[in-house]
Amino acid sequence: MDKFLNLKRKSPSTDDIHLDDMPHDPGERKGIHEYDHNQIDEVRRKYLTRGPCQPRGHSFKQRVISGALRRFNPSWFDQYGNWLEYSVKKEKAYCFFCYLFSNEKKSGSVGFVTEGFDSWNKSDRLAGHVGAVNSFHNVAKKKCEDLMRQGQSIKHAFQKQTDVVKKSINEDVSKVVLKNAPGNNQMVSHPIQKDIVNCFSEEVINSIVQEMDNDVFALLVDESADCSMKEQMAIVFRFVDKHVLSLKKVRGQGYDGAGNMRASCKRKDKMREIQRDIIEKRISSGEIKNGKGLNQESSLPRPGSTRWGSHYKMLLQLVEMFSSVDEMLMYVEDEGVDITQRSQANGLLKYIHTFDYVFYLHLMLHILGLTENLSLALQLKDQDILKAVSLVESTKRQLQKFRDDGWDSFVNDVSAFCKKHDTSILHMKDDFIDPRKPRKKTNITNLHHYQVNFFYTVLDMELQEFNGHFNDVNSELLVCTSALSPTASFREFDKEKLLRLAKF
Repeated sequence: MDKFLNLKRKSPSTDDIHLDDMPHDPGERKGIHEYDHNQIDEVRRKYLTRGPCQPRGHSFKQRVISGALRRFNPSWFDQYGNWLEYSVKKEKAYCFFCYLFSNEKKSGSVGFVTEGFDSWNKSDRLAGHVGAVNSFHNVAKKKCEDLMRQGQSIKHAFQKQTDVVKKSINEDVSKVVLKNAPGNNQMVSHPIQKDIVNCFSEEVINSIVQEMDNDVFALLVDESADCSMKEQMAIVFRFVDKHVLSLKKVRGQGYDGAGNMRASCKRKDKMREIQRDIIEKRISSGEIKNGKGLNQESSLPRPGSTRWGSHYKMLLQLVEMFSSVDEMLMYVEDEGVDITQRSQANGLLKYIHTFDYVFYLHLMLHILGLTENLSLALQLKDQDILKAVSLVESTKRQLQKFRDDGWDSFVNDVSAFCKKHDTSILHMKDDFIDPRKPRKKTNITNLHHYQVNFFYTVLDMELQEFNGHFNDVNSELLVCTSALSPTASFREFDKEKLLRLAKF
């Protein structure tokens, strides 16, 4: 099974080697042969990626040599830049290539690998260290170059060979599975496929547990909906319980803002159950039709902060699922985990059955419905200016018509919704009572409060925003500018529009 899964077993990992943890100063490094033999090549690559230690801005220490003060000459970095190193700690020079390919038996020039070079008055030894073509230094340099060539590295060659083996195995396997398998051994039945999946999962889990080797671990709990919109989130808990991993070893826990995920998952399932029961009752009563593709399971989408279309869809779903939301709040009111949740559910239940709530809900739904097409059109990457201006004008006319002639039909919709969901209906000729100050007279009727203070006011504000951003001058400017559009070989080119544009 391992050769098909290609699982990694417990072995020295090169991922444990961090470049920042490897000392750059050659005087602080440990011998290259002191690393694990499985890690040496990776250590070499990491050092080669970083390059030799050349502290050019360092104040090099002077010392008396043959009666004169001598020190390292920084110009040597330019002359021997690919291999010469300097240790700030030991104030000596070293060979980068020879260090990387030194060993206990043969290390090239000891002075440039282990002891360091500090005979500053004998600069000719730097050229002497490089030596002939077959010198230890040049051989080490060649090995470094070969190591950094990905195509010639052992790791790459092994990976390439592994890919060839995998391809060969896959070709051999494909000859005897699925449609190429014998008629009585195609393994397409659900029980067999589940057994195969379970075998893979067991191998993966066992590999993870072996690699953890009773070490510390972090526990991340999250939830995600599957294709049936059912929340799944218990896999991590089963993993911990099954393999008896002690929670004392946990070094971190992450939650994405969910205070009680088990309760959340339970409520979503309950919401679906309530909605399913309501749909079945409406079908049996003949209120809605039954058929293919109808009455699909749905949920309340979360509105996006920058997408007004998502608010519109959410309000549509809320109106459609109002009975389900109502029953769900009653369930939370009775079964909430604490007094806070039960109190919040009770308050929401009371509010959604007020005329105020239904009025505001339908008003926002109507306004967002009128502006939905314009909102979607303005979000397109390729926008036709003339169509956009036409759509803006059309939306303004629809809003104005709704303000002038839509009150009666709107109130009828609100009253019908209230009647359907057992919400008290207000008589428009009665005196308006402010729920915040019920004893104080307002001296206005319900008709004035809802029609003038809210219906007219909200629509007037909407129209004012439209007229402020899309007034006659701006619209005319956009229309004239459309004559310069290069779309379809300047199809919209119009001399008259250009002349009007020139007058702005």
